[in-house]
Amino acid sequence: MIYYAAQAVGFLGMAVVIYTFQQNRQKRISAFQGLTCLIFAIHFTMLGAVSGMAMNAVGVFRSCVFTFKSEKRWASHKWWPFVFCGISVVLAAVFWNDWWSLLTLAAMFFTSFSLWADNPVVVRALTLPASWLWLAYNIHSGSWAGIATELFSTSSILIAFLRYDILPRYENKTKKINITR
Repeated sequence: MIYYAAQAVGFLGMAVVIYTFQQNRQKRISAFQGLTCLIFAIHFTMLGAVSGMAMNAVGVFRSCVFTFKSEKRWASHKWWPFVFCGISVVLAAVFWNDWWSLLTLAAMFFTSFSLWADNPVVVRALTLPASWLWLAYNIHSGSWAGIATELFSTSSILIAFLRYDILPRYENKTKKINITR
């Protein structure tokens, strides 16, 4: 019974992730990212996947700081991603479960720097491997909601790469070719 309740909590987290993608301000994205991490921390706790819980707990704290990045001087220091990576290392050691725990740690490294970046290309480039690492961990831990979330996230990132990074370059090259004829 707890397994199904855990999956329901995870799907609630997925709904918040989808809503997060619809935000257009960094502050709101960070705030909803924090809520997502809180829900997934509960989800992983219910599944007994303590590494996932610990890294999502760091994500809650990280989102609280990043929400104020553009407003508060204390939240804008460039050392914050390194602080969150350090906290993640400590929690990974404390909540070590098995070698799969390293996936959540590596994902936190990628995510801490991706969410700090202001360049959308960098955000996408660093979030994609984090999503794949979480996908593998979710498969291992039996998180169906986590699997669905990461498949959705990966698809969204790949579509954004195509839409914003690849197609405009192709269109610019095509325009240059047509102009010279």
